[in-house]
Amino acid sequence: MVALFAWITKDWVELQLIASTPALIFVVYYWILPESVRWLLAKDRHDEAKVIVYRVAEVNKVDLSESFLKNLDEDHVTVDKQENVKILPVIKSMLKSRKLIIRFVIVFFIWAVNAFVFYGLSINSTSIGGDKYLNFALVSLVEIPGYSLAWICIQKLGRRFSLVGSLLISGVTCCLTIWVPTDIHWAIVVLFLIGKLGVTSAFSICYVHTSEMLPTIIRSGGVGVASTTARVGALLAPFVPLLGQYVSYLPMLLFGGLASSFVCQLPELLSLRLTFFHFNSCTHYSCLEIIIACNECS
Repeated sequence: MVALFAWITKDWVELQLIASTPALIFVVYYWILPESVRWLLAKDRHDEAKVIVYRVAEVNKVDLSESFLKNLDEDHVTVDKQENVKILPVIKSMLKSRKLIIRFVIVFFIWAVNAFVFYGLSINSTSIGGDKYLNFALVSLVEIPGYSLAWICIQKLGRRFSLVGSLLISGVTCCLTIWVPTDIHWAIVVLFLIGKLGVTSAFSICYVHTSEMLPTIIRSGGVGVASTTARVGALLAPFVPLLGQYVSYLPMLLFGGLASSFVCQLPELLSLRLTFFHFNSCTHYSCLEIIIACNECS
């Protein structure tokens, strides 16, 4: 849709207004969406949580059993205990493991590379010749099969192999565009789209793989830090096409070279049960032992 509106308006101010104005509708979500039940329980607003649960059951035409309501009361107590757990000791313990430090450095690097290549290809799509609006539309549409491919591959081939394959596909195809004659425009576009498909698949796999490598207590925070690291790559991406003014093939060579990373050093987590440790486990084991147990896989 962005490519279509850009083609119609031919003005970046109008395009920005068209793309941004619909977001104002989300303001009314404040009065439409219910609050998180788990958050309400954590804040000791038990009655409000029950009201939302009853409403959900009514909409879905489900009868709530007495055992479920009893468990809801017990979860209320459990959440209160979990909220008192300190995350900082867990992070300090994690930093004592050389294996985990190397593993997370690789994860952060892969996130930055994915964002760098993903947004770089999107921006560079207007510089590969032909109709720039059509190129941008195709690069955006190819993300749909990219996400579908990622979902199928992580179920059938595993996380690590899928991530390695996706990055290699993106890297190889980006590098191949350097040797394709400029007059064969369709071949350049096809390779470009395959590269974007590969990095789209890799980006979505990163979310799953990263979250599965982290223990429950720092899972959301860890994925958030990795996503923040990816913004470094996203910040650099807009400047890479400018290198083409000096060496025409340099942007695609840079995208292709960085896409082949150190994924083989990460563990395979296919068919492994997502690790969850109760927070009172630290009374029997150190935080470091729990984290290493979460990551002791091939």
